Amino acid sequence: MRYSQNRNKLLLIIDIQEIFLEEKEKSRGGFSNRFIYNEKIYPVYRIAENTFYEYLRTPAKKLLKKLDETPAQMNLF
Repeated sequence: MRYSQNRNKLLLIIDIQEIFLEEKEKSRGGFSNRFIYNEKIYPVYRIAENTFYEYLRTPAKKLLKKLDETPAQMNLF
């Protein structure tokens, strides 16, 4: 996934996924994904609906853990 190197993007994806899961639990599955996107995600984050679905598919926590485990690049000087 192209977001594996960008920590801030992964944190954003995790935030969006958590909001989505909270709303799904509150409504007990009653709200559609599009309703959650229109009412909770889009007004705050201003991302496209396709991007929203891409973020839901991204294993962000796994990628963030992997990113944290890899050593940082060493200084050249």
